[in-house]
Amino acid sequence: MAPSLFSSKNRHDNPGPVERLFTRDGYDFKYHRRPVIEVSAPDCGPSGQIGNLNSLVGADSPADLFPTLTWQFKEEEKDDALLRRMQKLKEYLIVVEDLDAAIIGSSPRAIGIYYVIPPHKTTISANDLVKDKKGRFEWILTAERGLVGGFKYGDLDGKVWRAPKSMHRIHFQVIALARTVDVGSLSDFPTISSFRGEVEASVIGWGEWVGIYEKKQ
Repeated sequence: MAPSLFSSKNRHDNPGPVERLFTRDGYDFKYHRRPVIEVSAPDCGPSGQIGNLNSLVGADSPADLFPTLTWQFKEEEKDDALLRRMQKLKEYLIVVEDLDAAIIGSSPRAIGIYYVIPPHKTTISANDLVKDKKGRFEWILTAERGLVGGFKYGDLDGKVWRAPKSMHRIHFQVIALARTVDVGSLSDFPTISSFRGEVEASVIGWGEWVGIYEKKQ
């Protein structure tokens, strides 16, 4: 029998620092507390369902694959204010955080950062997360960090993303921005804090899908 998601063995007796996720922590998000973007993973099932990431694995260990994500603004949230903000849409930012990889008292661990995603693109998959350059400096130079999907990735020790650990809750957060990320202003090794500055006074709305891998015993 698979262990309970909330067993002490899996360190889920206490909730993770949800309030410190990218879309909960920060000045701009105080004005955007409610998600207005619906994010789904058609191949995996409902957000927050235990084992929804299991469809991505071929054995009993976390996969290095990325779930196919799709998103759209929620129809029921499209009031006049949101419609006006949507007209200013310039690009999307996706921040993937592992809620349960954080040290007690610290913020969730970023395991994927994708930016300058064009406004017409409302789905990404593992096929998008392939480096379009594999030169000797692609892991150093921000300008070289392009993906075949047509956007860039935040470097994670040379990786496009870090696969989740077993029984961890992974928050795939999609943020709509009214201003493009200034790539030239980013350091060669941008942190989550760097992107907090980039979204300042630019957030149109956000949404998320939560993936959970259930390790079989």
